[in-house]
Amino acid sequence: MIKQPKALCGLCFLLSLFWNVQVSANDKMTAVLEKVNAALELQELHENKRLAMFVKKDADKTLLLLQLKEQLEEAAAHQVELLAEFEQRQLIRAASSEKLTARSEQLSALFAFAKQQAKTLNARLDHSFSSARYPERQRLLTFANSPDVPQLQDLKSLWQAMVQELTAKAGVQSYTASVIDLSGATERKKVLQIGDFVAIDETGHYLKYLTQHKTLQVMAPQSDSLTQQAQRFFNGSANHIIVDPLKGKLLDQLSRVPDLEQRMHQGGLVGYIILGLGAVGLLIALWRVLYMAVVNIKLVAQLKTSQLSNNNPLGRVLKAVEGVSNVERAELLIDQAMLQEIPKLERCHSLVKLLAAVAPLLGLLGTVTGMIETFQSITLLGTSDPKLMAGGISQALITTVMGLCVAIPLLFSHSFISAKSQRMLQLIQQQSLGLLSEYFVDEKPQNQPIVGNVTATPSITKSIETQGDNIEGVALA
Repeated sequence: MIKQPKALCGLCFLLSLFWNVQVSANDKMTAVLEKVNAALELQELHENKRLAMFVKKDADKTLLLLQLKEQLEEAAAHQVELLAEFEQRQLIRAASSEKLTARSEQLSALFAFAKQQAKTLNARLDHSFSSARYPERQRLLTFANSPDVPQLQDLKSLWQAMVQELTAKAGVQSYTASVIDLSGATERKKVLQIGDFVAIDETGHYLKYLTQHKTLQVMAPQSDSLTQQAQRFFNGSANHIIVDPLKGKLLDQLSRVPDLEQRMHQGGLVGYIILGLGAVGLLIALWRVLYMAVVNIKLVAQLKTSQLSNNNPLGRVLKAVEGVSNVERAELLIDQAMLQEIPKLERCHSLVKLLAAVAPLLGLLGTVTGMIETFQSITLLGTSDPKLMAGGISQALITTVMGLCVAIPLLFSHSFISAKSQRMLQLIQQQSLGLLSEYFVDEKPQNQPIVGNVTATPSITKSIETQGDNIEGVALA
């Protein structure tokens, strides 16, 4: 009995608790329901706004679509107009193209000719002195390598370049240009251009044109004679100058030609020996010529007088028979005196002849030794450089030239002095034998001398004077 009320009390407590929980849950559900209703109302309001916006956008797009359809119709109409205009312009273009083709056919030959002339002129300007004066004109001729049709300005540039080149070739032009000197420095100098052949600066140096640098450069080396002549022509003190039609090639070759001193040094030791022997031979020949000239003068003087003198061969020969009355003895004495005079008149003639014969042999010796050295160089270096072989052969032949140059004058000298001595000996012999024969034709007594005092031998005196008048011309020869 006691346990039942306790159970009832617990049940009542649980029921009250459940009631309270249910009441509380109902309140909460009511609050949630209210919130949901408020959210639905808010969402409905938002959806209404969106719907209104969509309706508005649909109306705008419909209006825009109508506008675009109107524009499309206008564009289609404009396209039709453009197509008609395009077709008309195509017809005009076709007519213009036909007209241009007809005119181009007439001008194609002219354009081809202009391009060909531009190429030719451009190649010439690469080696023209006037290109240093007008360096920009070659740039204006680049249309020659272009596939496009030359324009009017291109044709004007070609005409201007051709006129400038013709003017430069027509005479002497003076201008200022950049010149590279021998040290490699570039400076502005006055240049005198003579046609299209040569150009010189104010110092007298010949110039050449450098295609890569578009400027002028001093040619090197140049002889002093060429430089001085060119400088005088530049200053106006001379009216002649050497002109090279090959634009420097001949001047370069001329400047490389060695002078006389260099030729002598090229001969080497053999050349010096040849020149020494030639100098000795010429001195001997000159001495003998002077000696025979003096003897000739004395012979002429002896022929003009009856007084016998020992300063000439004729006087000594005639004195050898002075006081001799025997004809045979007189002839022997004349022969003896003549034999004594021959070495004096022919002294050193054989030496001159020997030197004339030895000089070519020494020249040949120098040539052979030079050729040996040249072939040794070819053995070491090969034949890849013909200039080396040609230069060695040229230098080897110098000794032969030197030997011939020495031998030829010596041969002429030997011939001259030998002929001169022979004429003198012949004159002396003729005079001596002529006087002897004339004297014995007069039937001189046996005891009277052939040649004595002038007072004792009037016939001999007369014979000497007569022979002197007749042979004087021969002695002078």
